[in-house]
Amino acid sequence: MQSYFINSYRFLFRAVVFWLNLARAVTGRIRTFNRKRQRYIPIRIGTITVMFAKGPLKDDRGIGRVARELLKQLTAMAETHKYDQQHATSGANPSCRTVYFFPSIHWCPDLLPRPSVVAIHDVIPLIFSESFTAPSLEWKRRLKPIALQAEKIITVSKTSAKDIEAYLSVSPDRITVIYNGVTKLPVSVRTKTNVPSNPYIVFLGTYDHHKNLDVVWRALKEPGLESLSLLMVGDNKRSKARIAQLGLTERVKMTGRISDSEAGHVISKAKALVLPSLYEGFGLPPLEAILLGTPSICSRRPAMTEVLDGLAFFADPDDPAEWARCLRQLMENPPNTEERREKAEKAAELYSWETAARKLLDCCFETSITL
Repeated sequence: MQSYFINSYRFLFRAVVFWLNLARAVTGRIRTFNRKRQRYIPIRIGTITVMFAKGPLKDDRGIGRVARELLKQLTAMAETHKYDQQHATSGANPSCRTVYFFPSIHWCPDLLPRPSVVAIHDVIPLIFSESFTAPSLEWKRRLKPIALQAEKIITVSKTSAKDIEAYLSVSPDRITVIYNGVTKLPVSVRTKTNVPSNPYIVFLGTYDHHKNLDVVWRALKEPGLESLSLLMVGDNKRSKARIAQLGLTERVKMTGRISDSEAGHVISKAKALVLPSLYEGFGLPPLEAILLGTPSICSRRPAMTEVLDGLAFFADPDDPAEWARCLRQLMENPPNTEERREKAEKAAELYSWETAARKLLDCCFETSITL
């Protein structure tokens, strides 16, 4: 009987794959079904086994960093039994103790194993679909169906949770907010990065529409900021033409992608870190800067206002004059050592990776007993 059901399942699966690929070939409107073999790291805590998807661990951006930090914490909890063991004897169905966790929806198979918990950091391509044509189509055609299969979606802010509900039609009772943690970046003593000799501010990220870098560039042209430079860390070569058009080539420098320790070095030496985005799902760079004692100026937009309230300075994303006023204030009256220390301590307390991992385990446990 068991082999009958297994063979029936395999036949049905192959039929679905054939239909989807045939539809794609005929209409060009459906993405090829993803059957790439998934690899997992099993983490046993009590009677719960979390099958941690390995794909996102190799990512060299923020998603990869989040995945690696969560894996580190979950592994430590498994080794030291930090997780509350009463979950193991609270009446859970023993046949549903394995839970699959995907640290990013982008690495999910098209057909999820059950039960699954899937992380969605933001839905920026859907919010700014005019600027992200191909990614927004992938969200609509492939990623939204995956999100609707998951037993639970975790995301990094209340802002993202509302947008996931609105753009992906996911019921709010299936969405759990788990804030990212933040870790103090190492600071290299020696660096190959060419840091400006004059005062500078730093931006971490890529030149995308929603990053809204134009407002900072225009602010640099305001009176009183002639001696201030901008150091851009990340893939920003596409911005060179616009920078030249504004006459800022000599004041805006680019490093490309650099190591965490080099990023720590350039942030620690900066007058401020700027994040002028029109939207962020979370906003990790300002928190990393705050832990290093460097002030941050962010757009007065979600989720920055949610995550960084009381920690960062805010300015209107459409007002270069307000950005210039904030920059002049930091240049003329920088926060003292005590103010910087207090903000660093508050950030570390609010955003802990251990707390994030414990909440993720709670979510996995709830998923295992409700399926």
